[in-house]
Amino acid sequence: MWDDILKQAARAGKERGELPKPTREFLKKVWPTMVGEELTHLCEPRSLFDGTLTVAVRHPALADEWQRRPMALLRRVQRYAPWPVERLAIELDERSGHRHSPPPPQVVEAFEHGHARVMDEDLDEGLKSLIASIDRLRKARDQG
Repeated sequence: MWDDILKQAARAGKERGELPKPTREFLKKVWPTMVGEELTHLCEPRSLFDGTLTVAVRHPALADEWQRRPMALLRRVQRYAPWPVERLAIELDERSGHRHSPPPPQVVEAFEHGHARVMDEDLDEGLKSLIASIDRLRKARDQG
């Protein structure tokens, strides 16, 4: 539902020339719709300038993966972003994402069992497994 509302608002704003500026605060508000709730726990948008979206990523392995192969994330962002996004700049920042709320268990389970729906078409099995292992490691660290 939120996806449809965001798309309609973006289209209407774009047609009227009233598209909101992609401030950091606004990007963070629409980020869950652009990338899916499960990824908001691992990364967050920093800025969008001149077609480059800068994304801060919490885990070094995920940051490395997206630096080497950014197309899965870029396609997802381009599908929902009302502004033109031509490329990604990935930064490692272990403080980024939702720090105090880990992904819901059903999200981790969906990735572990290959049933992730939101980004299933964009993520390969290796990346799904990497995200699930990051969540397991974080959970173990938080409990220990």
